[in-house]
Amino acid sequence: MGRGYFINCDLLLSLWFFHLFYLAEQAFFMRVGIDTGLSSDLWTSTGATSTVAHQQFGALIVLAIYSLWLARGEFKDPSNRIYLIMFLSLSIILSVFFRLVGIPFFLGY
Repeated sequence: MGRGYFINCDLLLSLWFFHLFYLAEQAFFMRVGIDTGLSSDLWTSTGATSTVAHQQFGALIVLAIYSLWLARGEFKDPSNRIYLIMFLSLSIILSVFFRLVGIPFFLGY
């Protein structure tokens, strides 16, 4: 509770809202009888249910795509294209590494 004093109010409101939304969602699922999955599955290590872990993963994908969309103007500049090239090459390297280690592609990202 003391750390909330040092956090921006917009971020703090967002954290509270989505936490309460998570609790309401879990209560709804329990009331309706929807199985939310095991808490010790492949997608999470925090004890969250699999439905929440999949939502977190989807939010991460949307955040990455949105960040690239916002930076699209920077990639048009030839001096900043090196960052796009580095991003794409590192993505390819990580994909190859995950495949060689035996991790499926969809779990690597």
